[in-house]
Amino acid sequence: MASMKSLEGLNMVMAKKSLKNEYAKSVTAKKIREERAETGEEFNYELPYVPVVYGGRPPKEINIELVKQLCAIHATDAEVAACCGVSLETIARRKRDDPTFANMMNDARMTGKASVRRTLYMQAASGQNPAFTMFWAKNHLGMADKPEDTGPIPQDQARRIKEALDAIDNAVTEDNSQEG
Repeated sequence: MASMKSLEGLNMVMAKKSLKNEYAKSVTAKKIREERAETGEEFNYELPYVPVVYGGRPPKEINIELVKQLCAIHATDAEVAACCGVSLETIARRKRDDPTFANMMNDARMTGKASVRRTLYMQAASGQNPAFTMFWAKNHLGMADKPEDTGPIPQDQARRIKEALDAIDNAVTEDNSQEG
């Protein structure tokens, strides 16, 4: 059983670590505020993400601009991790612990979607690419390749269709017999 003196010592160590982390957060926030004030950039959140480290490896730096560019082209989290030189768990942990990082990734992905949608619309509206125009019409205007079923075909129309098909068959048969 641990003595009372060792428990007090443990509590003191934990209290010191907590104070160090709070101090580190406030110093970092103050430093960022000052840097942003010099550049005229707005500082719109209270404390930035500062990972709490109790030993072990120092936290990996992640290139935010690279992450934004990768998310804009819809790279998966695994691809982002590989390009940034960190593990997938590091990206997942950063998203979980830092809501601004997770929001930044989501916003970049939405920007990429908007860019693709804008390009697709411009291609469809230009009329130069019929495939894009048809795709846009089917997905955004509710059009379809299937004709609407209007009920049974009248007898005289069915007879004319059959005669036209027979005429086509006869023409094809005559062409094949002349070639052979």
